[in-house]
Amino acid sequence: MRVRHLSSRENPVYKRLRSLREGGRSGRESGLMLLEGPHLLSAALAAGQRAELLALRKTWESDEEIRSLVAMADAPELVVMDDSLFRDLSDLVSPPRLLAILGIPERRQGPEAGNCVVLCGIQDPGNAGTILRSAAAAGIGQAVFTKGSVAAWSPRVLRAGQGAHFALRIVETADLAASLSGYAGRIVATVARGGRPPWAIDLTGPVAWLFGSEGAGLPDEATRLADTLVTLPMAAASESLNVAAAAAVCFFEAVRQTEVST
Repeated sequence: MRVRHLSSRENPVYKRLRSLREGGRSGRESGLMLLEGPHLLSAALAAGQRAELLALRKTWESDEEIRSLVAMADAPELVVMDDSLFRDLSDLVSPPRLLAILGIPERRQGPEAGNCVVLCGIQDPGNAGTILRSAAAAGIGQAVFTKGSVAAWSPRVLRAGQGAHFALRIVETADLAASLSGYAGRIVATVARGGRPPWAIDLTGPVAWLFGSEGAGLPDEATRLADTLVTLPMAAASESLNVAAAAAVCFFEAVRQTEVST
């Protein structure tokens, strides 16, 4: 393992970390992601991912958890950075104890058999990551991000997902219709009004859940592709429900139905 000390913002490695930290296009084009903190790295390593570079604080050798992860990762390159550089690379109040660069898993086209969730134009990274976290907890194995959605592997989505990315098969696609053309299951679109409650439909088989952004909702193309429209009933004084909260309700209604039927 090559170890080097990094103290300048002009260092190419620092600039590389900075570019990945900003997420979006740079990560998609490079095929790389940036993980913040030991929890995410641990989840990635447990899923068989390999770290290409680890960035550590100067005091890392006194941290037993970090030492263990460094040994487990066996990354070909390790950099030790000043705390001021760590602070510049994070929007957290307390900077992470480590950063890691990993390759984004191979991209595939469209969902395979089984349950999946489709994020249609969801741009808020907190909502996107929370949806992935709920999906993984509910046993959903796949997630599709359509054109106009936040980058699936951006640092903020990864942080909100809390390791869920590594339990899911994630696809980023520009063509929603093509990605669902061979899907062998029910396609359920969630809409603000006009649909049926999720507990009023049969969710015991494979389901592709379609969710849109809170402002724009689902595009017309998505609702045309759907077999069923779902709306969560709310109190009259409520205008809307957070999309990540709505997704969790839908996912676990499907879990409830499946458990009752078995």
